[in-house]
Amino acid sequence: MKRLAAWIVLYLISVVVELVTSVVVGIGAYILSLIGELNLFLRIIIYLLGGSAFISLLFLPAYYGAVINVSLCETICESKKGTRYLVFTIYMLTTNIIYAVMSGSSDIAFYINIIIMCIYFILILFLSKAFSSKQK
Repeated sequence: MKRLAAWIVLYLISVVVELVTSVVVGIGAYILSLIGELNLFLRIIIYLLGGSAFISLLFLPAYYGAVINVSLCETICESKKGTRYLVFTIYMLTTNIIYAVMSGSSDIAFYINIIIMCIYFILILFLSKAFSSKQK
């Protein structure tokens, strides 16, 4: 029963991270459209001064979501070999890539969201290995 609860938590937190990432990417796209209305000199200054901070804000939900997800799932039920995270990562990466290919969307924010979520799933896999080696 604990394993089932860990799987459910793994999935539900991933859904929440997906929603938060979608909101953050949407806000980021809106901010970029506002910056795009400025003249060229101001845009260059803003990109040079705040570009890396802006990119790091886009990746915050993926990084902290993966840390919270793995630590909470391991608290519920420890994964002996990390198989839960491997199966979950392969499944979610496959479904995200198929969804991106089949959607036919031309919106760049959609693809940025997909890329961030793929990084999130890979982070889950690496953090689960790190967390399980720390437990031993």
